[in-house]
Amino acid sequence: MAWTKLFILLLVTYQGDCVLRAINSYISGFERQSVSVKCAYDQGYAGYVKYWCRGEDWDNCETVQQSDSQSQGNKIVINDFRGVFTVTINSLEKSDAGTYWCAIQRWGYDYNAHLQLEVKEGVSTLSVRNSAISGFEGQAASMQCSYNMGYSTFVKYFCRGDRSWNCEIMRKTSQSQKNGDKFFLTDDKTRGVFTMTINRLEKSDVGSYWCGIEKLGHNNQYAVVRLDVKKGVSSLSVSNGHVSGFEGRATSMQCSYNLRYSNFVKYWCRGDKPSNCITLHKKNETQKTTDKFFIRDDENRGVFTMTINSLERSDTGSYWCGIEKLDNNKSSAVVKLSVVEGVSTLSVSANNISGFEGQAASVQCFYHLEYSTFAKYWCRGDKSRNCDILTNTSKPQTRGDKIVINDNQDRGVFTVTFNRLERSDSGSYWCGIEKLGHNVNAVVTLTVLQAFLTSEGNETNAAGTIRKNLLSIIVGSCGTIFIIAMIVLVLAILHRRRTGLQNKSVDTNDCYATISNVQGINENEYMVLNRKIENEYMVLNRNKLPSEAQNRTGGSNGKEENIYSET
Repeated sequence: MAWTKLFILLLVTYQGDCVLRAINSYISGFERQSVSVKCAYDQGYAGYVKYWCRGEDWDNCETVQQSDSQSQGNKIVINDFRGVFTVTINSLEKSDAGTYWCAIQRWGYDYNAHLQLEVKEGVSTLSVRNSAISGFEGQAASMQCSYNMGYSTFVKYFCRGDRSWNCEIMRKTSQSQKNGDKFFLTDDKTRGVFTMTINRLEKSDVGSYWCGIEKLGHNNQYAVVRLDVKKGVSSLSVSNGHVSGFEGRATSMQCSYNLRYSNFVKYWCRGDKPSNCITLHKKNETQKTTDKFFIRDDENRGVFTMTINSLERSDTGSYWCGIEKLDNNKSSAVVKLSVVEGVSTLSVSANNISGFEGQAASVQCFYHLEYSTFAKYWCRGDKSRNCDILTNTSKPQTRGDKIVINDNQDRGVFTVTFNRLERSDSGSYWCGIEKLGHNVNAVVTLTVLQAFLTSEGNETNAAGTIRKNLLSIIVGSCGTIFIIAMIVLVLAILHRRRTGLQNKSVDTNDCYATISNVQGINENEYMVLNRKIENEYMVLNRNKLPSEAQNRTGGSNGKEENIYSET
């Protein structure tokens, strides 16, 4: 009886492992935050009560929450949907660490699956450097949030509203963007800081902005920044408050000014504040185009530009454009520069790809993770600077499109698939990354091969034709082997009959003398049979040879050439 109970217990436990399982057997979270656990179960148990149990052993674990007895605001919440029930633990504490069980309540023995929860020491997840910032109309303003390095891979965002739980998201780090956007978001994962720059400020931009981190379960980490926009000043403004460039290359930043300051001295300096920044170059100083810092002033348009050549990673920082006025006061506007790794980080899986008409061809473009949020595109043309963009990652697309582009930002690769190839699709293409100044490109040459038509009118390709030719050769070879085997068989039968003859004198060196003594077959009949076999052999091989070989089998004089030496 004891063995029977043990067997039943083992059987139910085994079935439970198949019916219910924890998607992750180990999970962790931080104090005062939330963590979620997913438990998958067989669809046959959709209507059953699910519950969350705590204890080192299943036999003495304590039920903490059930799916049929919970209310809003509970520390532990169970959501059951389509074969997965999710347990969310809010406001984690160190004492919450331990062994837990997700379980299905049923008659007899409850199905269960265990897992381990670790609660790490609480961190100040988010903080802002300045809770109140201001900017001028037409210029740019930036707000920064610092986060714990444990969240470096999480999605960050900025939203706008009076309350964090109903604010409108302006930009996420997971979204594609380009430098000229109204809202531009960057995430420095090495420093644990993400920054949103608002370009071309307007009075309507005044308000509260919240930086946030998307977490499992719900978003509950926020920090607020209050933005004030002052009436535009006539002296200076920047069209783009955030620019980027590549190591070893050059980048430019521009300032616009009122034309009444056209004759004033302009300058660029570097530093955290305009009051203590170090002047890099002034308009009235001698310079040449190869200098590290080069300034141009377009007095007709009211724009002066600074170009930084031979960029280095150490050039990353804040730059201020300024005007020296008669009263010795200086007006200034800030531009933030980011220098990323060199252009060589963009490469393709193959510079030459090919495909057959009506089929598809794909190519992968690899890039440095610094470009993960940049817009990617696919264009056609002999030169990258004037190629026609066919598709990009910011454009909605479906699988049925002629050209489909997919960007895997975690791996740093985007894939371009060309569907329903045509001969006219052959040419030069470029996979590219949109950036300020000039785009990054890598060339791919596509060759579309012609498909062939069979005698029945069905379309096939060159590979199919090769397979058919190979099959013909094999069939021809098999036919040849069959003929040879038949000849050997006939000779064997004749030889066998010959050895059975009695009182006959046979010269073994004379084949025809031997055959003439075989019962039922004389010499003339053998010659006729042998000729017939040879003729059938030649006809069969002629039919299996390529057409050009057949053309050589006869001419106006009716003579056959020796075509078998080629087989």
